[in-house]
Amino acid sequence: MFKRQEIGSESSIVGLFCDPFAAAAAVRRLSEIGVAENEIDLIGFLGSSVPDWDPFLSEIGLPSGQADFCREEFEDGAVMLVIRVSQPVPKKSAVKVLKQYGGVLPEENSLQLN
Repeated sequence: MFKRQEIGSESSIVGLFCDPFAAAAAVRRLSEIGVAENEIDLIGFLGSSVPDWDPFLSEIGLPSGQADFCREEFEDGAVMLVIRVSQPVPKKSAVKVLKQYGGVLPEENSLQLN
């Protein structure tokens, strides 16, 4: 399961996807460039009522502004892809893959909510 970590740290990246198939394609591509499967988590909810995401977002260490953005995206059906980047795969490469497949980075959008 998910271990508590600081999402804002240099070793973790969060991307949100409106299309779960695009997120799955990003996971495949991340694996191809050397990110280990145990360093990738894909989180979402399929159902008619959205659970309270606050405890989960807090537990993974997501800063408040980013958590607000993620909560709104989850309510619209988005899935979250979290990558714990190890040294062999540069963070820049992982971010490029997320964006290439349509991922949105919360830190780039949380400023709009504050």
